[in-house]
Amino acid sequence: PGTFVWTTPTTAPSTGTSSQSVTFAPTDVTDYNAVTGQVSVSVNKSMPAVLARPIAAAISYAQTLASSTLTGGVASVPGTFVWTTPTAVPGAGTPSESVTFTPTDATDYNIVTQTVQLAVTKAILTVTAANASVPYNQAIPNLTYTIAGYVNGDPSSVVSGAPLESTTATKGSLVGTY
Repeated sequence: PGTFVWTTPTTAPSTGTSSQSVTFAPTDVTDYNAVTGQVSVSVNKSMPAVLARPIAAAISYAQTLASSTLTGGVASVPGTFVWTTPTAVPGAGTPSESVTFTPTDATDYNIVTQTVQLAVTKAILTVTAANASVPYNQAIPNLTYTIAGYVNGDPSSVVSGAPLESTTATKGSLVGTY
């Protein structure tokens, strides 16, 4: 009978597998000597704790995540937060997107992935009415318009909630600009 103790208990081995010294101290020290030997110790990488997730700057629809700056964010060890897929183009609204924390000490700590919410504003469309002229006392022609500002491959031929074209001019309106 006896006990095993670390020969140098204050040693903190590095990540990976290493040989460490242990000493067997017998209970019967009269008849037996202490023995020192080696054991193989495996030390795994630690998982850093994300104490506060970063805040994402708002972007407009059709911009990539790389257009949004991540600020803040605190972890239990030094490192950086970046978008996991910076080329992704999120839809408008407040989607949750993946952020990766990479510790400065990649030897001893694992990478952590979490999500953050991002504000994605709607794209701005510009609707421009086409000028039209009509001789006095004639019917008002059909009014037309163009829409500019479609992004991300959205088809300009598909309009949801199309603009309503109207004018205050009528067939009998006085000559002028309306």
